[in-house]
Amino acid sequence: MRMQAWSGTTLPMLLVSLFCMFVVAPVSAQDSEFDLITVLRQAEPRGVLATIVALEEVSPQVRALGQENLWMDLLATRLTFVHDAKNSIRLDSLAYAREKAAGADDSRLGELEPRPAMEEIVKLARRQRVVMLNEEHRRSQERAFANQLLEPLAQAGFTHLALETLDADEAALAARGYPLTSDGFYTKDPALGDLVRRALGLGWKVVGYEADFSTIPEEYAGMPMGRQSWREEQQGKNLAELLRAEPEARVLVWSGRHHMSEMPLATPDGSMPSLVPMGGRFRQHSGIDPLTVDLMVMKEAHSLEYEHPLYREAEGVGLRSEATVFVSEEGHPFSATSYIDVSVFLPRSRIESGRPHWMKMGGLRREVDLDTGNFDERPGLGKPLAIQARVADESPEAVPLDCVIWREGQPPVLLLRPGLNYELRVVAPSGEVVWRERLELR
Repeated sequence: MRMQAWSGTTLPMLLVSLFCMFVVAPVSAQDSEFDLITVLRQAEPRGVLATIVALEEVSPQVRALGQENLWMDLLATRLTFVHDAKNSIRLDSLAYAREKAAGADDSRLGELEPRPAMEEIVKLARRQRVVMLNEEHRRSQERAFANQLLEPLAQAGFTHLALETLDADEAALAARGYPLTSDGFYTKDPALGDLVRRALGLGWKVVGYEADFSTIPEEYAGMPMGRQSWREEQQGKNLAELLRAEPEARVLVWSGRHHMSEMPLATPDGSMPSLVPMGGRFRQHSGIDPLTVDLMVMKEAHSLEYEHPLYREAEGVGLRSEATVFVSEEGHPFSATSYIDVSVFLPRSRIESGRPHWMKMGGLRREVDLDTGNFDERPGLGKPLAIQARVADESPEAVPLDCVIWREGQPPVLLLRPGLNYELRVVAPSGEVVWRERLELR
């Protein structure tokens, strides 16, 4: 679905947003005693908290070797799994910052009407069979917003949730009714994991559409651009096949970064070759023009200098305390790029009891204060704990409904859905559960 675009985010930003996860700074022979990826691989079997601690401990070596971008990317992504919003936003703002420079502002946002994004997206979705949304993997805010959209889209007739990150036995997932930590990488974030849980609870079919890399042709395997192009093609084909196999399906597609872009991406100077992302491949294979909604460009940064100029402008012309879109007199929603239909301006965080207000998901969750005086163990300097809220009677391997990192001097607060029973756990970096308690939340 193509909308009018008033302003352009630079193409290098779009391309870098697709590829920066795969860029690893080279390590010379003289630096071979330290390797960031080795640190990561050694820590990950011990769990998310152990990985975060290990990455934070090597900060001095990372700076000395010039691997800050990769380090910030890896750490910020994992901080979303323990809902450390402050630090994940800070690191996301800084990671690959040079490549994220924004384009010139010619939008005239002041001439447009600000409207609640939820209502506008649902109104546009009623005429669509496929709606695509995206996320920045280093943040949870987009995932929290998607949770608010789920029930209105179900009421509008949507039936499927397709996630790029999902790697699960879909029949077993449907029978179980909730995701395991092994069912996907980014679904380890409790906000995204609960999106899956709630979609299943609404009767939706939850599917994955990632490329099967075991089938990649040899000629692409060693070529980063060729590999990425093949991946986009496979994702688009997989989604098109889903729509052909289930003619009545209406699908919410959850994608990473700018994979959902509908048109070829290329830098004007030709420094990077043209790439047709998943969104464009899907259109080619299905003949369906999806509604593509960007959630990751118009958002706050930890410092104003890293924010898109249109985001700063929006604060002066109607950006709400909720997600906002800007609409012309003719009813066309604003898009900051010609490759996507709608730009959502996410609200600046308002910290309430140590948590960003948007994690309450428009009232879906409420604060639960914890009496930490009963805990057998407390965090120390450089030795945080994680507090998990697991839905009672789910598997120990289930994705928690909420998880917060508990650092020294920072009282923890959980945000939970009412009407459920929980098991609260305090987990040490070793993975040991050092305290647990049952909680019934009316």
